Amino acid sequence: MIFTCLATGSDGNAYLLESQNAALVIEAGAKTYKKIIVAIPEKKKLVGVIFSHQHSDHYGDVEKVAKISKEITFIDNRYEDDFFIVKRFSVWHNVECFGFAIFCKEEKKTLVFMTDFARVIDKTVYNLKVDFLAIELSYNELICNQMTEQEKFGLQHHCSDFHSIGIMRKLFSNNQEMKAVTIHKSDRACNYALTNRALYKNFGLRAEIVNIGRKYNF
Repeated sequence: MIFTCLATGSDGNAYLLESQNAALVIEAGAKTYKKIIVAIPEKKKLVGVIFSHQHSDHYGDVEKVAKISKEITFIDNRYEDDFFIVKRFSVWHNVECFGFAIFCKEEKKTLVFMTDFARVIDKTVYNLKVDFLAIELSYNELICNQMTEQEKFGLQHHCSDFHSIGIMRKLFSNNQEMKAVTIHKSDRACNYALTNRALYKNFGLRAEIVNIGRKYNF
């Protein structure tokens, strides 16, 4: 399995999940279409595009990508094809929003994707054995607490480092071999040197801030 971050953050989000013979686009934010098209391997079948919620930085180019695949653009809790089983679970944002547990039939591995949320509503995700976790870590909680209400407006709808690391701990307890990357960072309230130190202290080399364009194999 290969997970690639093509774009992340408030300017646009796009990610690609590849198995041996298929590819699935996760999020297609505004102005990410060209990045997505270039990244899709020619010899792999694009089975579709899924999205967490309808904010433009996650949904803006979904319909363009959907016209290419002519397959899944959204799911009602569960989707299955020859390559993937996709199940969504509810998270709390300021609009209806979902995370995804994606099982690859070819390689028998599971990816969990969670972004733009302040808390997990459907806690059944904590029971999964996860091989790769892509999870939002938007801000440092200590830095945020020192900001004015106006300065931190909107951050309350997103996931802090303390919360993200807490979720990682629960999922690492199910699978010590799990790998994790943090996505959707916000420069408004995050010191990424502190974030890296916190991730390393808790999980060593198993967790890191995502690098755009890097292919993560798991």
